[in-house]
Amino acid sequence: MLFGRIIVCRYRKEYYNHKDFFGIAFLSFLLFCSRTGKKMSSIILTAKGIEFRDNGFYRWSVIESFKTTRSAFYRNHKQYLIFYLKESTDIQIDITDLELNSEDIVEQIFKFEGAADIIYKGSE
Repeated sequence: MLFGRIIVCRYRKEYYNHKDFFGIAFLSFLLFCSRTGKKMSSIILTAKGIEFRDNGFYRWSVIESFKTTRSAFYRNHKQYLIFYLKESTDIQIDITDLELNSEDIVEQIFKFEGAADIIYKGSE
């Protein structure tokens, strides 16, 4: 209950000044956001290769091909960039929230000389 500028906490029966309460509420909100915050994807393209936030760095020479896909489940639309490596593994990256769309990312990849041998399998 709120009585003027003092907040009564029913569960602990402690009294807090309103300034303390808002400070605690703000810190709790920051903690909540940091724990539930979505980890954003990031892709870094260089002349030597491509680096992903969660999957590390790969030289252009180890990438065989790549494609973009789009999946739709009800109202949720996700876009993925899938790289197929020469060692018969693949890397799937969610690119839905990136600044560039899938066509722009493909265009940026082919601007690097090392990526000239990579096969683009198109979009699904």
